[in-house]
Amino acid sequence: MKNPEAYSLERVNWDLFCHLTLPGNLLLAGDTRLGSTIFAWLRCVADFGGIHFRDLLWVTRSEVGEATGRLHFHALLGGLPAPARSRRSRFAVKNQWEKITRSMSRVYRFNDGLPGVGYVLKGGAAYEAGKFSRSADVVCVSQSIVRAFELGGAATRVLR
Repeated sequence: MKNPEAYSLERVNWDLFCHLTLPGNLLLAGDTRLGSTIFAWLRCVADFGGIHFRDLLWVTRSEVGEATGRLHFHALLGGLPAPARSRRSRFAVKNQWEKITRSMSRVYRFNDGLPGVGYVLKGGAAYEAGKFSRSADVVCVSQSIVRAFELGGAATRVLR
């Protein structure tokens, strides 16, 4: 059975799927710089896409990697205009994370045929949920997604 968050977030028209690593000096789940780092990058993404930050749809989840034990993030981004989803734009989004953090990232066009939402949320699967420390298992959702669901039918560009 799907959790309610996954069910709801699968209705969002996502544009990009991102894998964001962190440098060694930002590897602790409790580090207060993590939030400001993510928000700085999200604001750059919105600016690059030519939209206001409050209109950018996003969800992030931090986790500790299974192989290396390093903290990293997965993110879904939506609400971007078509030019901001191009290959060139995806490289710019990737490079912006790497410029801010001096660390690696991967940015892909979101593929509805793959379980991107479930991957970011870890879909409640026992194996996935059980292998990570709860201190790093944090999902953050933008206020713009909450607004889209409150608007219901008026948000047809955002929701499926």
